[in-house]
Amino acid sequence: MTDMKRKLDDQISDEFQFQFSSAKKMATPNPILKMKFGSFYIPKDNPSKPLGEDAHFISAAKQTAGVADGVGGWAAKGIDAGVYARELMANCAAVVANERGGRVDLGKVLAMACSRTAARGSSTACMVSLDGAVLRSALVGDSGYAVFRDKKCIHRSPVQQRGFNHPYQLKREPGPSDLGYASREEVPVAAGDVVVVGTDGLFDNAYTDEIGELSETPEPGDLAWELAALALYNSNDDKYDSPFAVAARAAGRQHTGGKIDDITIIVARIVGSH
Repeated sequence: MTDMKRKLDDQISDEFQFQFSSAKKMATPNPILKMKFGSFYIPKDNPSKPLGEDAHFISAAKQTAGVADGVGGWAAKGIDAGVYARELMANCAAVVANERGGRVDLGKVLAMACSRTAARGSSTACMVSLDGAVLRSALVGDSGYAVFRDKKCIHRSPVQQRGFNHPYQLKREPGPSDLGYASREEVPVAAGDVVVVGTDGLFDNAYTDEIGELSETPEPGDLAWELAALALYNSNDDKYDSPFAVAARAAGRQHTGGKIDDITIIVARIVGSH
């Protein structure tokens, strides 16, 4: 009887160990997603504005990043809109750093940053933030972002313009700001996806198919450099039928080639860890 009990106990123990081991193999937890960042900035050649009119920030700790593009029309009034863009992005970074809790409220960040920005001028803006498996965004104007998966663009942010080359913009004075028109989106993402955030210096000079072809470059910083080089080359090619040229024709304007502009690019590769 004792021997039979011992054999039965051993059999139950072996069966339990097998089931427990199998359960451990089957129970794969969902990966924790995060964005791995890189960026590159090429200001256009203008000795009077060596810093250009673009600005950006990255907060790896808060999984949030943003770009801004100072509106060049202010130059006619002797105002460097790049100062506004840089102050706006600095204020966005400060507000993000002080956010409590897991989710960054991009609408609140943009509103608070605008209220704290005292420089004259105006700019477009685009921010993205990762919350679990959802990419959240807030943007005003024609700075934007695109999400790529297996070299294909699976999402492109809207372009906010009142007319050709007349984007919605954030400003302190004079007149009202377009903050109330900010577009906010939520895009599901997965490990391996690539998020490209840029000013119009990128998207006016490169189609999403062109960006997608380069999107498998593993290091975000290297990819940002490659995309900036592509946009710069296209901007100086007077035979390139650029997105800007296509938009100009659609608006009844004449333009050939690329558009020389400041080029700001942030690349965020979505990676997972268990």
